[in-house]
Amino acid sequence: MIDLPNFLGWGNHYFDLDSLNCLWDRLASRSYVYFFVIVSICIPVLLICMFYFKIYKKVREMNSDHLRENKKLIQMTKGLFASCFIFTVCSLPYGLILLIDLENKLHRTAFMFSLLLLHLNSSLNPILYAFTNTQIREGYLNLFYFLFNRKKYIY
Repeated sequence: MIDLPNFLGWGNHYFDLDSLNCLWDRLASRSYVYFFVIVSICIPVLLICMFYFKIYKKVREMNSDHLRENKKLIQMTKGLFASCFIFTVCSLPYGLILLIDLENKLHRTAFMFSLLLLHLNSSLNPILYAFTNTQIREGYLNLFYFLFNRKKYIY
């Protein structure tokens, strides 16, 4: 979807030596860089934070008796906030480098590090969910028991 404007004539593709990848030409059109940063980083961060804040607000509105019964909900809310925080921390450096380095003067290492962080978010989410959600943690344990020790498999 984000690449659609390239196919409609707004920008083009090339082999980027900084990311060692074939992607949109960030040097050809500054307006496309702004579009890309807004659509792929700013809007998702704002939406995620907005929705997680609404969830947090709903949890805070519960009375204390109801809250004690729903410790799982509180734990899940903390996991959502952690997920929002990790997404923001992992995606912000890439967006900032795209906006700052419009003339491709930064060293390749900075660009590769920010791209690595961007992709790291996808790898951190399953680990984060395992720490914050007991059902997912039990599912992982069942999977590992099944794979490595079939005798201890929990049904």
